[in-house]
Amino acid sequence: MGSIINLKRGAAKVEFYQNINKIREAYNSGYVVYKLLFEYMQKSVGLKMSYRSFYEYAKKEFNLDIKNSKKETLANTKELNNPKTDEINKDINYDIEESMQEYMKNMEHILNSKKRR
Repeated sequence: MGSIINLKRGAAKVEFYQNINKIREAYNSGYVVYKLLFEYMQKSVGLKMSYRSFYEYAKKEFNLDIKNSKKETLANTKELNNPKTDEINKDINYDIEESMQEYMKNMEHILNSKKRR
């Protein structure tokens, strides 16, 4: 590993966000363990910040993604459990059932007419 360099106040944050696209790309490609992601970024772009700083910014950045994903899932679940959605689904199911019954009557009529011949 590289040696720890004391950066000026705020420099680690600047360094992290200057490389956020590369960090996100590495994270999305499988470097989901922060320590391994940090080591990879040290080698690939030469990060000078400490692991502790990197971890704090990565945790904020990537846990936010997870929280947003959970919120979307929760919102979708609420939408599925919405009484209006239930009413729409009942209407759709009723229409499908009605169509199937009509189809079966037609098929029965066709089969009966073939038997008579």
